[in-house]
Amino acid sequence: MKKSSNSKKIILPLAAVITVFFIFFSCSAVHAAGFAIIEQGVKGLGNAYAGGAAGAATGAILGESVGEYAGVGAVAKGLFVDQKGNAEINIPNYFAVGVYYKILEQLGAEIAYAWYGWSTFEKIDLVFEDDKLNQTIHEGYKNEYQLRFGAHYDVSESFQIRAGYIYDRTPQPIESVSPLLPDDTRSDFTFGFGYTTGKFKIDAGYMFVDIGRRSTIENGMGMNDNGFNGEYNSRADILMLSLGYSIR
Repeated sequence: MKKSSNSKKIILPLAAVITVFFIFFSCSAVHAAGFAIIEQGVKGLGNAYAGGAAGAATGAILGESVGEYAGVGAVAKGLFVDQKGNAEINIPNYFAVGVYYKILEQLGAEIAYAWYGWSTFEKIDLVFEDDKLNQTIHEGYKNEYQLRFGAHYDVSESFQIRAGYIYDRTPQPIESVSPLLPDDTRSDFTFGFGYTTGKFKIDAGYMFVDIGRRSTIENGMGMNDNGFNGEYNSRADILMLSLGYSIR
């Protein structure tokens, strides 16, 4: 397709479809920045970057109910008393870049690539008031990427259908696969629609996350660091519904 001579490249404002954005979350100091350049009507190029941060969690271990379970010894009951615990997790950096193209007047498609610096997630240190309960969970994640594809079709001025696919490579090594998080390379399938009537807008969507089967046993040997060996089969079904109203 030849580019017309009067085509312009512009930097879009905040409210645009692909936008410059700066997000700050004071609770964990996560920051993000990005830009977008759009050729009017038909093409788009954008990227985003978010810096990593450390997130801390503090909770309480309550021991009142431990003795209610048959077979729990006096030693275990003595350890599981009311006390506080905390842990810190490093949130990874990520970088994403995407291209949007309007194929037809009613049809548009986008492809995007995202890189995640998961190598910062090396371990989780669990710290309790009782030192005997302290432990370190080794994770040993590696950097990985996602590929994202999406498309929309305008059935009419008020009704739009959407579909997408995400290929999400797992950063989790087999040694840290456990009931805590049995992750695997995922395939995500999405479908949704948007409908506008007057000043109201309805958006709905569904995502099927196929995490699939992953075993921690290789050549007859269990590979999990803590002995949680077996085959894990996981999936997720996610529904989304939103209702908007324009005041203009």
